[in-house]
Amino acid sequence: MFKIESLSPNNPQHIKEFIQLAYKIYEDKPLWGNPLDLDVENRVTPSQNPMLRKGDFALWLVRDNNNQAVGRIAGLALHDDEIGQLGFFECIEDQEVSTLLFDTASAWMISKGKRALDGPVNFGMRDEFWGCLIEGEYTPVYNMPYNPSYYATYFEAYGFKNYFNQITYFRKMEAGVLHPLVTRAGQRVLRNSDFTVRNIGKDNPNLPSYFMEIYNNAWAAFEGVPPISLEEATKQMKMIEPIIDKRLIVFGFHKERPISFFIMMPDVGQIFKTFKGKFGWWEKLKFFFLLKREKTIDRVIGRIFGVVPEFQGKGMEAAMVVHFEKVIAEPNFPYKTLELNWIGDFNPPMMKVSKMIGGTEHKKHTTYRLPLAEDFIFERAKVVNL
Repeated sequence: MFKIESLSPNNPQHIKEFIQLAYKIYEDKPLWGNPLDLDVENRVTPSQNPMLRKGDFALWLVRDNNNQAVGRIAGLALHDDEIGQLGFFECIEDQEVSTLLFDTASAWMISKGKRALDGPVNFGMRDEFWGCLIEGEYTPVYNMPYNPSYYATYFEAYGFKNYFNQITYFRKMEAGVLHPLVTRAGQRVLRNSDFTVRNIGKDNPNLPSYFMEIYNNAWAAFEGVPPISLEEATKQMKMIEPIIDKRLIVFGFHKERPISFFIMMPDVGQIFKTFKGKFGWWEKLKFFFLLKREKTIDRVIGRIFGVVPEFQGKGMEAAMVVHFEKVIAEPNFPYKTLELNWIGDFNPPMMKVSKMIGGTEHKKHTTYRLPLAEDFIFERAKVVNL
């Protein structure tokens, strides 16, 4: 017999209990990335996540007869969207628990006027904690989901449908693996003096505004992607500031207007995983020692790649990649592999580019959609042809 209870997102003890359940689920699963507790806390706390203040937000926890937590889920009902969002689903291997979580969240969403709901999502930008892993038994990069295989079974058994897949591509950091067409297209753009491609670091005060402008334009064509504010963009850049490596952040410009970005990050998960969720003063000292002195990180995450619509398919994608190939060839470049995360299967051009730059399919996550209204017609995410 299981019971479900509502938690308060503003109660630190409730947040702590919500977070701690993951340790029970993954205690015997060494591939789990073990994100920092603070990263999860910031995503599910309204005072830390501006997106949660744009709607109604709820947390639920399921307990067994011994009052032990055995399942959790979070829900966000944005005021200006008919599609609700579910995230941070964790569950023991018991379908009754998952059904209780989904029943509760669905009823709540219906009470908020939602016609369907998506999950698992993360209540923010798509580059972290998003999707259900369905293929690829590998240690995840920083804050990318890893979950037991039965999660997908529970989502699908309840009636969730595959809204889209997110593909992760893998390639070694070796120069000379680009398809000749990519090289030629990139070099053609770089010869045009109206276009420039350069690396930008945290020393550039325009980094948040550049990021916001491109993100809001490049991703506007994709259904379900809300624009971000300068406040949100600044917060995102501030969060990653300690780990920014200028060599891994590439921006493209047309007559000094920012039109594209290719943002990569060192996979700090290689260090954070060993901290077991903690990040106190000792872990911070150890982290910066390992990051700056030992150079123990050899894997790079392709966090986000975008080109504003009027320049899509005109060579800017290739220009950024060709530029980065020169960076790879520089002496003492410390990274060995790259994972290109979050390539939606609704974006065939980007899937093609990922393969042409030497990437191979490595993992697959699924974002599900559950119709709630009887007259809601389910369709997979619209394919965007650039």
